[in-house]
Amino acid sequence: MGTPELRDLLGHFDTGKTQVEGSVGILSSRYRLIGVDLTDLGSLQAQLQQAGINKSQPSLFLSECVLTYLAAERSSAVIEWTARTFHRSMFVTYEQVYPIDGFGRVMMRHFQGRGSPLKSITSFPTPVDQEKRYKSLGFDMSEAFDMMHFYHEILDMAERNRIRQLEPFDEFEEWHLKCCHYVLIMSVKGIGLRAESPHVDRAISFASGEVWESFSSATCVVSTDLQRFGHASACSGDILVFGGYGSDGMRHARLSSSMLVTVYGATDAVKASVLPIRRCRVATEGLPALMFHSLTPLGAGRFLIAGGRGSPHAPSSKFFLLTLKYEDTVTCSADHLSKSHCLRNAVHLWTELEMCGDPFIARWRHTASVMSSQQLGSL
Repeated sequence: MGTPELRDLLGHFDTGKTQVEGSVGILSSRYRLIGVDLTDLGSLQAQLQQAGINKSQPSLFLSECVLTYLAAERSSAVIEWTARTFHRSMFVTYEQVYPIDGFGRVMMRHFQGRGSPLKSITSFPTPVDQEKRYKSLGFDMSEAFDMMHFYHEILDMAERNRIRQLEPFDEFEEWHLKCCHYVLIMSVKGIGLRAESPHVDRAISFASGEVWESFSSATCVVSTDLQRFGHASACSGDILVFGGYGSDGMRHARLSSSMLVTVYGATDAVKASVLPIRRCRVATEGLPALMFHSLTPLGAGRFLIAGGRGSPHAPSSKFFLLTLKYEDTVTCSADHLSKSHCLRNAVHLWTELEMCGDPFIARWRHTASVMSSQQLGSL
């Protein structure tokens, strides 16, 4: 093979056709590598027997993002065959979950676009569904936990510190989302092992449709534009939302888009626990895509963007002045009560500000507020 050390580990081997037609393998005195179609269980069993498998010995099966690319009935057949054939075994699976939330929908489109759709995930969308699946197919027990739990509860502090020091990293929210959508499933049959790791049901707040938790989802029109994080918002009559990380319609990315949120309806908090919401997109083409910046209202429809970053390696020391302009045109729509509401459309004018005095040190995850005195207004 590639190195002397690897060749010593494998021992003498030959590469070529095995005796079962249509399969290619590597056979050595210590190692057997077999390529076989997992949808053909007869061929799989014949190949394993040809390679000298001993079904009476404790056996470990590893599936790293494999079964999810098979149709649900095909992948379940592989699991059931394993439990039926190997009476002392552990099956460890690593694959995706939560296909129908915001992150999950983008994840599904990603794999579909690469020509490798996730075919089993919708049949077993949660870690609990996966546990029930393996138990129903013949395993004595099954435990599933997401990779956030794996990182924080199973890896020791020394390993976590080693990982943190590999390179500068500040994409924690995105990483947490990814980790919450991948699970490790450990299933055991017939051996005195218990893969004990309490399942943690984590809420995926980014993906939740309940964006406005204080409003009833029956009357709150939820826009996917608000499924973002790392953005900034400010109120100046209407609520302006700018930047952050979310869906741009096709994929998840850092955003340079803005949105105007208008809250209307009754003002009595007791009588109006439900407030309809409408949103009007605001054009901000040309502004950089930013996360963790500040957005400060200056009055008269003006907002100041300060700092933020485009990536962990690209912090910003710039200031941008956004001026909100309402147009004469309106957008009208009706809510579920058939009440018509018309909102004036809005656009933004923006400019980059030149700073004087001491340089502004690039920063993100900060705050900014307006301070005023009799002679000077400052940020």
